[in-house]
Amino acid sequence: MANFQQLSTDVLLLVLSFISAADAYCASCSRRLVYLLDELHRLRPELVVSSSSEGGNGDVIVRRALGRLSSRPNVAFAFYTGGTPRNDWVAAVEMQLPKDTVILAAQSQVIQTNALEIVSAEEDFSIMVGSFPEAVVCPFNISSHGSSVAPHIVVEEELKRLTPASADLATFWKVVVVYVVGNGTSIAEDCIKELQKLHPEASIIGGICGGGDVRMNAASSKVVDGNDGNDGNDGNNDDNDDNDNEESNTKTPEEQIKDMSVRQLKNYIRMHHTDGANALLGVTEKSELRALGIVASGFSADEIQRQALYKRNKATALRNSNVVNVTSGVFGLALGGNVPLRSIVSRGVRSILADGSKYRIQTSNIESATLGQKKKNHMIKTISSDDGMTMTGMQFIMNLAVERNLRPDYIGIRRVGEDGYTLHQVHRGMLSDDGFVVEGEEGEEGKGGGKGGGKGENGENEEKGEEAAIHIANTMEGADVDMFALDGPACLEDLDKTLSRLKSQLNGEKLLGALMFSCGGRGPSQRSMMKERMADASHFEEKFSGLPCLGFYAGGEIGPMAKHENKNVFQKGKVALQGYVICCLIVFE
Repeated sequence: MANFQQLSTDVLLLVLSFISAADAYCASCSRRLVYLLDELHRLRPELVVSSSSEGGNGDVIVRRALGRLSSRPNVAFAFYTGGTPRNDWVAAVEMQLPKDTVILAAQSQVIQTNALEIVSAEEDFSIMVGSFPEAVVCPFNISSHGSSVAPHIVVEEELKRLTPASADLATFWKVVVVYVVGNGTSIAEDCIKELQKLHPEASIIGGICGGGDVRMNAASSKVVDGNDGNDGNDGNNDDNDDNDNEESNTKTPEEQIKDMSVRQLKNYIRMHHTDGANALLGVTEKSELRALGIVASGFSADEIQRQALYKRNKATALRNSNVVNVTSGVFGLALGGNVPLRSIVSRGVRSILADGSKYRIQTSNIESATLGQKKKNHMIKTISSDDGMTMTGMQFIMNLAVERNLRPDYIGIRRVGEDGYTLHQVHRGMLSDDGFVVEGEEGEEGKGGGKGGGKGENGENEEKGEEAAIHIANTMEGADVDMFALDGPACLEDLDKTLSRLKSQLNGEKLLGALMFSCGGRGPSQRSMMKERMADASHFEEKFSGLPCLGFYAGGEIGPMAKHENKNVFQKGKVALQGYVICCLIVFE
């Protein structure tokens, strides 16, 4: 160690950059090494994956991930189908990951795995472990069983607790990963939209899954569930009782042999001992039979002792675990501070207006919000074409689509100065005698605008120029409008364009990997609308070969509202629970 300490700082940093997180813990044997390790980890975010595609049980998979990581982990994303027993991987993370590492897990029938250039939907368990040294990670778990406190307030209180005194609460938290399960769908949309209002620049992303888990810290375990811990989501004593019983009945070879009768021991020895029945010659005592049985099992005494110790440690880890199993609710984690993650969204559509004409909104009003409405609606009254033709909003839909037997899925509106078309889903309730109605955006509540809609929010105190600007911003007059249909080939085209834009807009930054939440309608089967097996993960691998990518196919995707023809690939704010999209969190170094 003395010679090692005599190395120059530059050489030491180079050496330390090659050791794993587990070895780094062992190397923390002097003040200088501790300082250099901290400095090295602070400068370099890391992300690694390990999957059942590489072999091994949960313990091996987690150990392999830590062997690839050189920094101390503070966050992990796990994905499992149930094929690997839950308690197997829970015990592994509890025994191997630091106690302050926040773990977020999703259970889904199909998980997306791209580990070591192997794209697969067949894996039982995959984990992505990250070290983001300058990020603060906050877990949360909200029960759907009812609470006197609004879900977003529960999360916000926990965020306040972890926000540094010198930081602004609204802007400190950059990313929120949200999973929804069971009856959590009844509170999810309001929760994410209210959180977005409180953190307008944050990327909120995730999806609806079949179940999941989150590791809560001691301070938040009784607060974040919003229901005094009695929501039925305790990972150690609810729906996992069967797994607990299965684990408790798993015995070491020594224990199994000890429980055997004399007849069972003799049969076991005949079948497994290298000498067969000859090994029984002259053996009469049961203790001798047990000793022969252990030899026949192929395990040495040291191996049997190690297995027994592992079993005891595993039972202790599960008993003391803070990993909470969630069967109904909204759960996830938020990342604040210097967060090396950004979000992208893709949904492919094609215009059904084949004549090539361009249409713009001529007049629109903002309607007063009705009781229970949280946003004002826009009434699109008249639309004009580039050849001078004017029509009502109703005529735009009926004459150009319905009467031509065309079925638009979305009306796309691109406001003046907006990057891309915002897609509004078509439904019967949007039509009226005067036109059609689309939902306004967050932040338009209470603002005036529209012809006949009143003055700006500051009334006559505003200058005329400001009134005109507010009028344009708050209405949709002058906006481009089009009608679009959802289309598999268009989804592939938009996915490739989005990934190409991602590559071109990196500005020298290095990608570390991605979390991917895809609509169940996009895969994984080749019979999906994409007509390709695992199209999203496969195309990501084609563009970014070798980069790790994990996720799941969701029953509804959470992310910034999908746009069409947007130039800027990175999106944030304007969260929506939507369908037929792919939402990705991209991790940078």
